[in-house]
Amino acid sequence: MPRNPRTFKAVAGLVDSANQSMAERSADLAAWNANQMALFCEAQRQLCACYCRLTFPLRVFAEHELAVEDAKGRDGKRSNHFSVETLRDILTWCSELDEARDTERFPKLVSEKAEELFARVGYRALARIGSEAIAPRAPKNSKNAITEARSKSPIPRTEQLGELRSISRLIAELESQRISIAKKNQPLVFDLLYKLVLPSGVHADDLHSVGLEGLHEGIDRFDPTRGTQLGAAIGAWITYSAKREIGKLKSVVQVPEAMAQLLSKVQRHLHAYPESTHDEIATALKVSAQKVKEALDLPTVVSMAAKSADAEEGGGLEDTLAAPGSSSVAILSEIDRSEVFAAIDEVLNGLSAIDRAIVALSYGLPEGRESAESVLNKLVQISKAIEERPPTGEDGKPVRLPKQTIYVYRQPSK
Repeated sequence: MPRNPRTFKAVAGLVDSANQSMAERSADLAAWNANQMALFCEAQRQLCACYCRLTFPLRVFAEHELAVEDAKGRDGKRSNHFSVETLRDILTWCSELDEARDTERFPKLVSEKAEELFARVGYRALARIGSEAIAPRAPKNSKNAITEARSKSPIPRTEQLGELRSISRLIAELESQRISIAKKNQPLVFDLLYKLVLPSGVHADDLHSVGLEGLHEGIDRFDPTRGTQLGAAIGAWITYSAKREIGKLKSVVQVPEAMAQLLSKVQRHLHAYPESTHDEIATALKVSAQKVKEALDLPTVVSMAAKSADAEEGGGLEDTLAAPGSSSVAILSEIDRSEVFAAIDEVLNGLSAIDRAIVALSYGLPEGRESAESVLNKLVQISKAIEERPPTGEDGKPVRLPKQTIYVYRQPSK
């Protein structure tokens, strides 16, 4: 803090002017956002009115979404995904509009249904409906549902073309407005990301793409009837998207690139010489045995057959084979080869000559007694099949386990 009163007053004046300038910029941005979002929402309402006057774009889209069971939205909020209730309501609205066509209450009903559609459906979903209506895509040698609906519609063809041109123009204007609003509010993404508490190894720059996705999601789903400003709405979406991505990154295990390369060399050596010990591998690769052990102990992707913490521990052949990260050395050291040979001989001797030939051809078994390496390869294949089998709980239902990813990074050079 400066001791000279004049210097102190000058510094305080600079700080006050900077704060005032920031407040003015924030107010200007809020006013600009309010004006642009008013235009953006009004254009969306006009687009909804075009859909309601034509009705067939809404009907065909709702029927297709219900047929493919692609309803993921929630009721009561603007969403870029459709809920089942919303899709069924859209079909009901189309029936009501078709019945009221050529009557006095049709314009008022169009306004009501357009407002309801705007309240439930976000911009991105509205654009999907329009793109299908403007440029329908049909499989080869088949007729598109939109084309059939247009041919059966009681609306004159000239009126249909006029509405479709309006839809195309509105979507182009909306896309341009959406891009300009996103560019103007892009600094908010960096401000919010740098305020988050990030785990070790995660930087704010890594979350920039998901922050932009949250920004666009907030713009698409902005509801002016809730009385919130655009900055608050998109800020909530940016924070939500970033925190969701942080939750995914927490399950990432970071492995140095040098250690990953060493593990690859060790695995290649074990593939060529399955009976090698840690000391022999270390001598061949010219590294210490401790390094080899650390490489083999690196975390691997969690297997879907991994048991839960409260599961009973077992020590049978299946547990040994299904253990994540089990190497050929570990399997050979824990399983007596004589038991393996005896079990295989017992099974094969109980088969007829034809059955033995079928088994040999199906599983690629060589004629005669198998070598230890061949037996080991078959056991490893069995272990992979066991790992891919989904685990079940006490009730017999599959258990979802958290996924884990290995991320290899470069260490800074010393």
